[in-house]
Amino acid sequence: MGIHEIRIEQSFEVPCDVLFDRISEPERMSGWTTGMTLRRCQDSIEPGNPNGVGSRRLVTMLGVVRFEETILAYERPRVFEYSITRGSPVKNQRGRQRITPTSEGCNLSWHITFEPRIPYTGPLVGLIVKSHFVFALRGLARQLRQAHASPSRAS
Repeated sequence: MGIHEIRIEQSFEVPCDVLFDRISEPERMSGWTTGMTLRRCQDSIEPGNPNGVGSRRLVTMLGVVRFEETILAYERPRVFEYSITRGSPVKNQRGRQRITPTSEGCNLSWHITFEPRIPYTGPLVGLIVKSHFVFALRGLARQLRQAHASPSRAS
């Protein structure tokens, strides 16, 4: 079975902090991940930062699959890391999102690792997860580009 990896890259035409807030705040993430809702179910251990290290989010997919994520790293506006800690259809799942500035905005590199619970399903699970998030991130890039377009660029 072994560990499976998913790597996703997406460019954004917005400042790094704008993107970071969209990927780290559960309510904002629900706005661009079709079929998924997220809500914080425990605040972090960091004063003044409810979405930081130690916070937990309840994720619901398609109204059926429910699991809990725990935030492992929160380094605004560059690094966000989480692990699925309860209820997952896979085991030892961990995600790391790294944002780097570019001349036109920023780039998101998302690295996910997991082990399938059911033998030989890893490639299929990986393909489904990657396809979902590639599609969602492209949509987010369009949303952010439109929301942050200057009047001269919007025409």
